[in-house]
Amino acid sequence: MPKVYGFIFIAGEVEELRIASGGAYVGSGYDVLRGNPYGDTTAASGIDPGLRPSKFILHKTFSTPESYCPDQATCTDLDGSSEGHTARLQLDMVDYQTSFNGSWGAGVSLSSGSILSRFLQSFGGSLSEGYNNVQHKIEFEDEVFVDNQTTKKYAEASFNYGSQGFLSAEFTSQICELPLIYSASQYLHVIRNWGTHVIVRAQIGERRISRSVYSGQNITNFLYNSNTDCVHAEANFLAFFSANIKRSTSSTLISSIKKSVTETELRIITSGSSKNPIPLTMQFESLDHFIAKRYIRQATVDSLTHLNCSILLDPISLCKVRANFQRALLEYPLTDRARRPEPIWRNYTIVKPTAPPVKALWPQGTYSIVSPSRGCPAPAGQWGTGTRYSGLDEYGSLSSGFQTVARVDAGSGIVISFCTKTGQFSGSDGVGGSWPSGSYCFFKKGSCPSGFVLGSFYNDDNDAWTPWGMIPDGSYSHTGTQYHFCCRNDGNPAIPVALPLTPFTLLPTAEKKQCQTVQGMQSTMRHINWFGENNYNNFARGIYVESSGKRWTMYFCTYEVSGFSRASSAAAVCEKPKKKIALSSDQFSGDDLLKNQLHRAIPGADFNFEKCDL
Repeated sequence: MPKVYGFIFIAGEVEELRIASGGAYVGSGYDVLRGNPYGDTTAASGIDPGLRPSKFILHKTFSTPESYCPDQATCTDLDGSSEGHTARLQLDMVDYQTSFNGSWGAGVSLSSGSILSRFLQSFGGSLSEGYNNVQHKIEFEDEVFVDNQTTKKYAEASFNYGSQGFLSAEFTSQICELPLIYSASQYLHVIRNWGTHVIVRAQIGERRISRSVYSGQNITNFLYNSNTDCVHAEANFLAFFSANIKRSTSSTLISSIKKSVTETELRIITSGSSKNPIPLTMQFESLDHFIAKRYIRQATVDSLTHLNCSILLDPISLCKVRANFQRALLEYPLTDRARRPEPIWRNYTIVKPTAPPVKALWPQGTYSIVSPSRGCPAPAGQWGTGTRYSGLDEYGSLSSGFQTVARVDAGSGIVISFCTKTGQFSGSDGVGGSWPSGSYCFFKKGSCPSGFVLGSFYNDDNDAWTPWGMIPDGSYSHTGTQYHFCCRNDGNPAIPVALPLTPFTLLPTAEKKQCQTVQGMQSTMRHINWFGENNYNNFARGIYVESSGKRWTMYFCTYEVSGFSRASSAAAVCEKPKKKIALSSDQFSGDDLLKNQLHRAIPGADFNFEKCDL
């Protein structure tokens, strides 16, 4: 096979890589948190952002300037024939991550390094742009994918690190600058630049993905009609937990979906070519595995002695450096806010009920309400939409059926969707007058209408996601959420008021703790209990939030046209979501915190840091 050259843009510079056999990749670094074998877009894969081809962690030499295979590797040309038509149903980000984890293969080490590899791969790809793009498509745009993948493999390379693997001079000089006393910033700086792993084997070629895109609601209706054990129905509503469908993701089911459900879009995603192949599969060793005496060759020892760098020459010092890298690898996902993928709830309407004629219009002013599962109320197109994710710590809890208020993210948090009215409605729908007297609240957008008082609450939410779209007034960051709301308490909630006859959500006052009665509507109260590190009496103002010490409760009233009801119990779904233990919990600190997050990713795994008191 002739030698092929290609150009890759890495960190702003163009590097000439001899990539015909994968020799440019083996022995180099890879970052599994930022890596994504499918690239960083949803349309054209591009280069895997986790690759660090210029970071030679292991020493590589070439027999001749034209050689494309390192002397320390075994390279084999393959025939380039097409392989497989692998079909995958992707209902959530667990499915998506599983699909590209297959490209990474299993760690080849049986040491504690393999536990670190498995732990880091549980966060795999979550810091890549491509991962976040797909997450938005699945979780916020309600898409479901069926991917058909074909590959052509042109070559493979394996690094003979067992007998010829030695640390490169560039990497050892980087280590020489590190302190023996652990410094998270310095060790994490090396990991971010060089990677979490070393690629020891790679197959290269090209990949083509034919992605059929479906509406989540259409898939849910199909699954309900064909597999009622996994989809729960009550009245005119469907609900299912995505993890419940995994037992059914067979080729037969995918074939049935393609025959019975109309796709909304077909996307073709290609990456690599015969002239510019990309890694299709890789095997790794975790970075700490190579911080050992057997990977330091004599020439390096002589060089380190000349440079007066003793950190890699003394066994105890070397052991401490390896232990420091292990600690940094465990801290890396937590420090850079990586997230493991979770199953999701999906809730839909089977048949939209015919409601009585509207007898009231939406009041004047600007405001936000929690979006019903069917979407914003009529008139369509006159409401701004947005979402906010908030984590739920281990002491928090949700009332039964809370998924009718917000999407429950596998018990680890909630995604609240908002409908925001920002101006006057146009057309025949018109706009109503003032809000009626009563006892209720809604989220603030702009100024509170006459008769309402301003309130707010703050949640020190360490797991919050960046808000998307148009959301209520407040303050939003990765460390906390502050909502503003407008409340009134100048009427008896038992006395009916006139509002539009369409599903919506209001907030009861904490004092009355009773849903405002609305003519022609039936209401259901749900609630969420939060727990904070501080006394929330200092963080809640107004008459909406009920607080007691470090606990406070938010209430929601969902309204349906009389005669219709939503699915009311999460317990009726096939499988309840698993409880999440918050990484920020003050139950854990130091080594216990790191081991706690390790056990969450790999139940039953035991990992001990290097003991260096030799």
